[in-house]
Amino acid sequence: MATYSIQSGAVAPATHTATCGGETTPDVPITLKQDAITSAQSFLDSHPETKHHFDEVTKLINGFESPYGMELLSTVHWVVTHGCAGDEINPDDVVSKVHSWSERKAQMKPVHIKAALKRLCDEQWLNKVAPSL
Repeated sequence: MATYSIQSGAVAPATHTATCGGETTPDVPITLKQDAITSAQSFLDSHPETKHHFDEVTKLINGFESPYGMELLSTVHWVVTHGCAGDEINPDDVVSKVHSWSERKAQMKPVHIKAALKRLCDEQWLNKVAPSL
């Protein structure tokens, strides 16, 4: 089981931050270890703007905390923000675009894709796009 820490914008191996079930068990939630929670809480307490963003992400991913759920949310977000034109989003078109992405993403269940789309819409994340690098 791998654990990772985000340091200076790069992902680096770590032994103290988070654990998850890995590729073979995509339904296992990602969880933080206690010392990581304490450290993160201390940091967030002294950075209110970051805490606000963290709270928004926490609300978005509630119920999607597994590796599969995170991939699902991020995939649907990318498809809609980069591959759908106009204000009207057709859920069946989103399913089709996700499924055409790769063989693995074609295995994502339409009901899951639509649930992720609903969450992204409900939490108003479809107008949020990461800056280009």
